[in-house]
Amino acid sequence: MSLPTILPFFVLVTAMTQIPESSRPFNSNDLAGPLAGSALSLEQVEKRTIKLPSGDSRIQTRQSMIYRDTAGRMRIESVISDASGRRNTIVQIRDPIAGFVAFLNPDDRVALRIVTPKMNPPSQGGFGLFGTPVGMPGENAKHEQLERRTIVGIACDGIRITSASGDLVDEHWFSTELGLVPVIEASSPDEHYSAKILKVTRTDPDPELFVIPKEYTIQEAGDLSKD
Repeated sequence: MSLPTILPFFVLVTAMTQIPESSRPFNSNDLAGPLAGSALSLEQVEKRTIKLPSGDSRIQTRQSMIYRDTAGRMRIESVISDASGRRNTIVQIRDPIAGFVAFLNPDDRVALRIVTPKMNPPSQGGFGLFGTPVGMPGENAKHEQLERRTIVGIACDGIRITSASGDLVDEHWFSTELGLVPVIEASSPDEHYSAKILKVTRTDPDPELFVIPKEYTIQEAGDLSKD
């Protein structure tokens, strides 16, 4: 797995310690990865249902707009909702060329900025996800290649992973060419997770989307570029 793939994971872990708990996203996936030469804007939606010991269920949703420019910079605008109806908004800017990731709080107009190693995003897809959204399949899991299908106008290859016990099933549909995962479906005895891209527009977004607004106060939250 390449450094451009792994780096956002560590950035996110670092940044989550800097963000108020009420604004932290649930364990989620961005369905687009950093990719040069393939500008786009997309809308994605995620839903996670967790069965509680009481027999009730806890439902969380995340709706996001993801923007990626030709250079591979990314902006992710997410609204996270829980069962109580509480909604939190968080915005991420990922600029591997300038070497930073920023988390913007629109309410307070504060940006948490983490310095990252400067790098050029890959020109070919293939970014990965860590495990499955509902747990690890364990040893002797069954891997199936699924027949290609078209999702939101994109030709996608699919893979299904089933644990040896059959309790955990994870299905991903992806486009290596565009660095996208248009659909994820995963389930376990206590949890169900789904994520899908609703719409894709393949044009270069407004360059201002990838810049921290001048009216925001920048707070430095770490430096991952040092050895």
